[in-house]
Amino acid sequence: MKRRVIFVFILVLAAVFVLTNPSFVQAKKYVIKLGHFSIDKYPGDPPVVNAYVFKQYVESLSNGDIEVKIYPNFQLGDTREMMESTQMGAIQSTITYTSVFTIFSKKVALLQIPFVFPNEEIAIRVLRGKFGKELAEDVRKETGIRVLNWADGCGFRQFYSNKPIFTPADMKGMKLRVPENKGLLLLFRGVGASPVTIPWNELYTSLQTGVAEGSETEIQSGVVIKLNEVQKYLTISRHAYNIQPLLINDAYFKKLPEKYQAVILKAADQADRAATGFSRSSELEAIQIFKKSGMKVNYLSEAQRREFKKLGQPPYLKWIKKEVGQKWLDKFLNAVKEAQAEWDKEVKERL
Repeated sequence: MKRRVIFVFILVLAAVFVLTNPSFVQAKKYVIKLGHFSIDKYPGDPPVVNAYVFKQYVESLSNGDIEVKIYPNFQLGDTREMMESTQMGAIQSTITYTSVFTIFSKKVALLQIPFVFPNEEIAIRVLRGKFGKELAEDVRKETGIRVLNWADGCGFRQFYSNKPIFTPADMKGMKLRVPENKGLLLLFRGVGASPVTIPWNELYTSLQTGVAEGSETEIQSGVVIKLNEVQKYLTISRHAYNIQPLLINDAYFKKLPEKYQAVILKAADQADRAATGFSRSSELEAIQIFKKSGMKVNYLSEAQRREFKKLGQPPYLKWIKKEVGQKWLDKFLNAVKEAQAEWDKEVKERL
């Protein structure tokens, strides 16, 4: 009997030790592995802001019950591999960009119709509005990936070259690097260029060696790989809008208690605002960096943009209509018109 009392006493002491010792504190209830492609330097690029603000809000709003582990700089594979891992549930979350996203859902390519958005405000309104919600729901059903936000991806894509570009004739025959994106290939073939598909990590060398004569990407991305060292001109063309959305495996999301689903959605909204706002300021800073380095920065007028649109948009529209159907194309184009009208009305009311 005495031995049994002693044994029970030891068990009680052990239980107290386990419950009070920090090394035995219960692990996080839920873990979200979030992989992305940007270098882990805060604030760095919009995806870094998107990821870190998301992490901060998720962990604080959940009182630490959810931990967000960020894996930057391709640690979990290239962008397409991280999308596939998120789709399969090998990781829970990722941040991607338009060209890769279109591989998984062709309807996302609607967002890159050449010269369709007059400015970032209209693009943001479309994506945060009814159309953006419909597109996100379609993506979820088609891929099993839930769009948490449609964060801006360093804004519009622009032209880089070693000669001034003001008209489509200035690009005729130019070996222009584009990503693996059929829509962008059609755009530049339409304006008379000779587009070549070259991986992002080979772009600098290809321009340095003459494999490509020009390129097109967002301004902030151009700063990151120092395009000013191999290109003389930046032309503000705003020919295609770029997104870098935050995504999550839908099956994982659905298994979470509703209160944590709400936490994730609220955190994603805050991350969207932060990343999109940072995208605007970083773009302006990047232009100044280029100018200080000696790069010439030219701005296309609206009349000049219309020249490019006249040649580059029709091939893209023909292709996207075939890929996604007239219904989705009309739905998107109407959303752009409605967003513009809504903004104009709001501004007029403030006059």
